[in-house]
Order: sequence, then structure tokens, then C-alpha cells
Amino acid sequence: MVLTKLTAGAIVLMHVGSPQTAAVLPSLIRDLRAEGYGFVELRSALGAGGGSGPFGNP
Repeated sequence: MVLTKLTAGAIVLMHVGSPQTAAVLPSLIRDLRAEGYGFVELRSALGAGGGSGPFGNP
């Protein structure tokens, strides 16, 4: 379901500690990379910490 809902710039929230998350995460990462998606830390994407990002600080 995650793959069919993604768009450029999407943020995927996964629940820490869930057995379902742990089970699906390796294949999800593999499939997303195969589709050309990349990964960044949330703070980087949001421009936190004085950096700039798509929603970043001026």
C-alpha cells in the first residue's frame, strides 16, 4: 500500500517497535530504492537545525 500512495517529497511514518514494521521494512526499503526513491532524515527534509530544505528556514 505504501508504494501505491507515494509521491515525490512524501514522508512515510513507521511506528517504532511494531513487529509488523520490523517485518516489512527491509522489503519496503528495497522496493522504494528500486523505484528510484531515496531516504533522508526528517530533520534534514524539514530544514530543522538551521539548514534549508523544501520546508526549511529562510
